[in-house]
Amino acid sequence: MHRSLVTLVIFALLGIGCSAAHEPRDVATGIYDLRVRGEVDACSPSRATGEMGLVGIVAGSGVVNVGVPDVTSLAMSRVSLAATAGFHTEAITAIEGCEGASVRRAWTLLETTSSGFGLAMTEEWTGLAGCAAARDRMPAAPESDCHAERVLEYRLMEMCEAPCSVRVSAGVVSCTCD
Repeated sequence: MHRSLVTLVIFALLGIGCSAAHEPRDVATGIYDLRVRGEVDACSPSRATGEMGLVGIVAGSGVVNVGVPDVTSLAMSRVSLAATAGFHTEAITAIEGCEGASVRRAWTLLETTSSGFGLAMTEEWTGLAGCAAARDRMPAAPESDCHAERVLEYRLMEMCEAPCSVRVSAGVVSCTCD
């Protein structure tokens, strides 16, 4: 009986550990320094990597709202990762002027710590053959169909604790306490 109880406790603790590892309990609302690391890149030109600058992150109630590089423009965009979806989201964007061409993007929350977190980002470009309009409308569009995987590494620079919030004004990220 004692052995069964020990086994049950071990399995319960393993379950808690697994749950905690997938919960963004360590992701804080604040300002993060973003660095992008390439993992797999079959695209030409290659996908952007390196230092991307400061981004604002908002976390709470089982959702992490993340600033990510946007392949469809030169600006950053935002994606929301919810616990109910396993902290994963996907988007398919049609490429204007290129019938049947699109880019499928997916983001998945990776490890989280009190000093930052990682996000896996995948891009799958299809239907680009013979479509020069893609690069006219999207400066980062590759020359042909391809697949790329990157890891977005967010390092916490400044936590924005309530009642403060993250604000972006004229491209500058700050913690504002009204």
